[in-house]
Amino acid sequence: MNELLAILLIAVIVDRIFGEPPPILHSTVWMGKIIDFLKNNTIGNKRIYSLFVFLSVTLLFSCGTFLVIKMLTGIPQIILGSLILKMQFSWKAMRLHSIPIVELIEKGDIINAREKVAMIVGRKTKSLDEEHVLSATVESIGESCVDGIISPLFYYALFSPLGPAFAISAAVFYRSTNTLDSMIGYRNIEIGLIAAKMDDVLNYIPARLTAVMFIVSSFMIKMRWKNSIKVYFRDRNKTPSPNSGQAMSALAGALGVRLEKIGFYQIGERIETLKPHDVLKALNVVDVSVSLFVGLIAGVIQLVEYIG
Repeated sequence: MNELLAILLIAVIVDRIFGEPPPILHSTVWMGKIIDFLKNNTIGNKRIYSLFVFLSVTLLFSCGTFLVIKMLTGIPQIILGSLILKMQFSWKAMRLHSIPIVELIEKGDIINAREKVAMIVGRKTKSLDEEHVLSATVESIGESCVDGIISPLFYYALFSPLGPAFAISAAVFYRSTNTLDSMIGYRNIEIGLIAAKMDDVLNYIPARLTAVMFIVSSFMIKMRWKNSIKVYFRDRNKTPSPNSGQAMSALAGALGVRLEKIGFYQIGERIETLKPHDVLKALNVVDVSVSLFVGLIAGVIQLVEYIG
């Protein structure tokens, strides 16, 4: 087994068993601390500062990762590389954040369910009814599958022919860009515009790959795959973001439900009323999709090694 494949598989296994590391060890947490500092200490021209913030965060973490991994070989490189790669995606955490919302809804505790969902979506949740709380949860699952799992693994695979240092650094570069976008981005357009635009660019292909994986997965687990295709082509561009509607529309179609962010968009059609078990179905679609994608990446890495 080559180093790239070992790093990928160990990273996935660590995620599935242990989930996220303690905050003090998590690279994304440290990205956030640096972004907070830069955000609160703006100087000079805002457009120039926007570029400075973007380059400072992305290059600090990606170049730092490159230098560290490049200095290592063999088992140390595989172990540290897999741990760094794991911190760039969050597969197990998606279920851990979503299941408590389902449990609260099933208990009829809408108040605490609203508070829980507010932790994973960027919208006001205090007045949401049960169906809209569930909609926000499913939307988050669809969108998070892109930027929380598929995108970092996509860039790891894309740069894998150049070796572990490049592949892991590419995943880190993506994660730092996405973290910048989530923390400032369009929320603080003066200093976050470059990060927001770069995040749109970097997620463009992975978002569409994720939609395809959702459709394939819905076929494999006997969900509404034909409706998934139909809703995808009809509703994928209804969101303000060029990417977030891609996976959400395929997922809504597979579930046969309507997803709605009030005042912004409606995706899918209400073949069935959105219920707590639909969140579990959405998580199953993600699990199958990510498993297929990891298998695909592993196959590509092996093929590149064979050809090389």
